[in-house]
Amino acid sequence: MTDPAGIRDDDVSIDELREAVEHMHGVPARYLETVEVDERFKGQVAWQGAVRPVPLLATARQRP
Repeated sequence: MTDPAGIRDDDVSIDELREAVEHMHGVPARYLETVEVDERFKGQVAWQGAVRPVPLLATARQRP
């Protein structure tokens, strides 16, 4: 599968990720983008991958 940013990921779809975040926090969430991360420590790659920020659109106190 390829997300809107063109990054291939077979683990979970964007909708599944958003739904999981909403279920966990009980408020609506929205997919923003996929960001490629290249984390380095002392010049060596510590981790590379894609991060998908999914901010909450309300707080738990604002649940319907």
